[in-house]
Amino acid sequence: MALRGQLYREVLDVLRQEIAAGEYRERFPAEKDLQQRFGVSATTVKTALAVLVQEQRIVRIPGRGTFVSDSDANVPEADVLAKAPSRDERIAAGTIGLILPTLRGAIFTHVLFNILHQCAEYGWNPMIALSGSDKDRERTLVREYRQTGIDGLMVWPAEGEQYNEELVQWYLSGFPIVLIDRWLPGFDIPCVRSDHRLGSRLAAQHLRALGHQHIALVSLGSEDPEHTQSVQERQAGFLEECLLSAEPTITPLLWVRPFQTGESLVDSVTWLEERLREHPEVTAVIGVETYDVECLRRAAATLGYRIPDHLSVMGFDAGDVESDRERGWISYFGNQRWTWIDQSEERVGQAVVELLKECMDADKEVGDGSRSRVFTPIVHIGETTGPVRRLGDSAQTEAISRDAKKG
Repeated sequence: MALRGQLYREVLDVLRQEIAAGEYRERFPAEKDLQQRFGVSATTVKTALAVLVQEQRIVRIPGRGTFVSDSDANVPEADVLAKAPSRDERIAAGTIGLILPTLRGAIFTHVLFNILHQCAEYGWNPMIALSGSDKDRERTLVREYRQTGIDGLMVWPAEGEQYNEELVQWYLSGFPIVLIDRWLPGFDIPCVRSDHRLGSRLAAQHLRALGHQHIALVSLGSEDPEHTQSVQERQAGFLEECLLSAEPTITPLLWVRPFQTGESLVDSVTWLEERLREHPEVTAVIGVETYDVECLRRAAATLGYRIPDHLSVMGFDAGDVESDRERGWISYFGNQRWTWIDQSEERVGQAVVELLKECMDADKEVGDGSRSRVFTPIVHIGETTGPVRRLGDSAQTEAISRDAKKG
C-alpha cells in the first residue's frame, strides 16, 4: 500500500510541474502513454489523474480526451491549491453523500436512522442513494457525487469480489471517505463496523452453555456470500468457536444458499425445511441476517417445531419487540422476544458521522486508517433459545416420522 501511494505521488508531482510549465497546451497524454512513460500500473495513473481533476488542473471530456484547464495552465501550484475550499469551509457547507446497498433488513434502517440523527446534530445535509448491492451502480453513484461536489462521503460497500476503483481513487486523492460495515483489504480507508467474527463466537458460546451440540449457521439472504466480508467473518468465527475451543463439544453445520433474483421467501423457507428434515439432530440454528431468521421462524412453524422447546433460534440483525419499540420500529417477528446479536448499530451510525467529521477536520495522510473503529457485539438473551432437549423427546423426530408414514 505504501509503495503504491509513493508511486502515484511521484507521477502526480511530475505532471503538476509539467502542467505549470505549460508543456501540455493542446492535449494531455493518454493513460496508456503515461503508463509506458512512468512504468506504472493503470491504477497508479488513474489515481494521479483523479487528483489533477479534483485540483481543476485538467478536465476529462468523454469521447475527446483529457485537456489542461485553461484557467490553471499558467497559475503556480500554490495559487491552484488556494482555490480549493478549506476543510473548515467543507465542514460548514455540510453536503454529505451516503450510499447504502439496500434498506432491506433492520440493520440498514437502524444504522440509517442514527446516521441521519447525527448529521442533524452537525447541521449537515445528507444526500442518500441506494446501490441495490450492484457494483456498477455504486461506481455510477460515486462518480455522480464527485461531479456534484459533496464535502464528504459515507459508503456501505456493495457485496462482491471486485473493488470500486472510483471509490479507491477518490480516497487516495485525499477526499474524506468512511466505509460502513465492510472494508477493502489492502486499502486503509477508515471504516466503522461490528466485530462479526466475535459475534458468531458469542452466539455459539451461548448455545453451547445451553447444552446444544448440533448447531447450524444459516445464510440465505446474501447475494454473494463468498465475497461478503460480514458473512465470511461470521462463518469463520462460528467454526473457530465450534472446532478450536478448548472443549470442542459442538458439531457445526453451514447451510449457505446465495439469494437469487426472482427467488421468493417461500423458496427459501422450503429449502430450509428440507435441511431440517435431513438433519433431525440439529437443535439450534443461528441466522446470519434478518432474512435468515424470518425464514427459520417460518420453516419451524411449518414443521411443527416449537421455539425454543424443540429448536432454539437466534441471529444477527434480528432485534426483538422491546428494542424495536424503543427505537420506534415495528417488529418483524410478532410478540416473541428474540435472542439476537446486538451489533451496536446505534453506535455504529453515530460513529460513522463522527469519524467522517474527524477526517474532514484534521490533516490526514492517505493510508492512515488508524481512526477505524470496531465495536464489540453483545448477546441479548430472549425467549427463542433454551436448554437442549433429548432427541427422543423432540418434535423433529415426531414430524419426520409422520412424513415417512405419509410417504
